[in-house]
Amino acid sequence: MNIHYATLETCATVTATVVVIDVIRAFTTAAFAFAAGAQDIIPVNTIKEALALRERFPDALVMGCDKDRFPPEGFDFGNSPAALIGRDLHGRRIIQYTTNGTRGIVRSAGAETLLASSFVCARATAEYIKQLSPTEVTFVITGAENEDRIVPRTLQGC
Repeated sequence: MNIHYATLETCATVTATVVVIDVIRAFTTAAFAFAAGAQDIIPVNTIKEALALRERFPDALVMGCDKDRFPPEGFDFGNSPAALIGRDLHGRRIIQYTTNGTRGIVRSAGAETLLASSFVCARATAEYIKQLSPTEVTFVITGAENEDRIVPRTLQGC
């Protein structure tokens, strides 16, 4: 398997199997939302897009954060997995915006297979990639910090 890397600035050109990494917040929070029963999560590129989608899907919940890591006005939840502990989200649609992770997903729309990964779902991601057995995998490193580089090193052994 050939491993490639991309960033938020370069991920619009990626194809084949793509794993967007946001270790600490976005996709850990998404995993907690799914564990709480969320039906689906729609990642978006901007706060304005998140709020516009809420108008289209009035029963949806909006979660995420701005560049200062606070939930924007009109959001139901921030970008903290802890805020979802004990919540019942069964059957709920979630609209998610973050400054890095969700933008990486949206910008990687040319991928044949598109995955979101973090620490809490790294093993499941590795197992899925192993089942796919792709010849090429691109890891999109969404954050500026080095923690987003840990998961790709873990997954390389798949």
